[in-house]
Amino acid sequence: MIQEIQSLQLLQVLDTQIGEIEARLAQIPPEVDALEQRQQEMDNKIEAKVSELEEQRKMQRKLDVDLQTNEEKLVKFNVQLNQIKSNEEYRSMLKQIETIKYQNSEIESAILETYEELDSLKKQQAEMKKEAEIFKTSVQHSVSIIRAEENEMQQKKNELLVEFNEVRNGITTEILAHYDKLKNSKLTPAIVSIIDERCGGCYMNIRPKVLIEIKRNDKINYCENCSRFIFWKETEQPEETAGQS
Repeated sequence: MIQEIQSLQLLQVLDTQIGEIEARLAQIPPEVDALEQRQQEMDNKIEAKVSELEEQRKMQRKLDVDLQTNEEKLVKFNVQLNQIKSNEEYRSMLKQIETIKYQNSEIESAILETYEELDSLKKQQAEMKKEAEIFKTSVQHSVSIIRAEENEMQQKKNELLVEFNEVRNGITTEILAHYDKLKNSKLTPAIVSIIDERCGGCYMNIRPKVLIEIKRNDKINYCENCSRFIFWKETEQPEETAGQS
């Protein structure tokens, strides 16, 4: 087999390996982004829970103020009650006192509910923080593994590129141009062998005369149909007949 074919085969192998690495490298940023996005979503949930807690505390403070205000009113009304001369005013004042007492009862119940809600929210927040810390550690570990893989693959790619360029430098410009044209046209693999007297790329039959020329493997040949580089690959002799004369 002529050197050009061997060089093209090696070039294609290197090209494929580099392409596979580049495809994997392209997947890494979205993977890292997805992990970090999940981390951010969890942080956002914790922030939302903190805001919910603060709202409950504000509600509790307001209820405490309302209760204190009503208690002050009761003290004031009770003092006024002893000073009222008219029965009608007395009944009106009693009614106001009863109304405030009823309001206080409702406020106290609401305050109790806010205490219970606060306790529940605090427990939820504590559990979420614990879960977030575990998840954060997991994310950091996963990202470090991915980054290590990225560095390793980038290093491997750089090594392959050195060899790839060395091989390219040993191939004539005309042949390289045709190889690049096939690659850019998605006609890959660009270098194929004969399979059952057919092109290993497009599977079209090879004319007998052309097949004879290709079998010599003494020059660069192209498929008449798809323009791929084409060569003859000697078939190994079966083991059971290898020792027969």
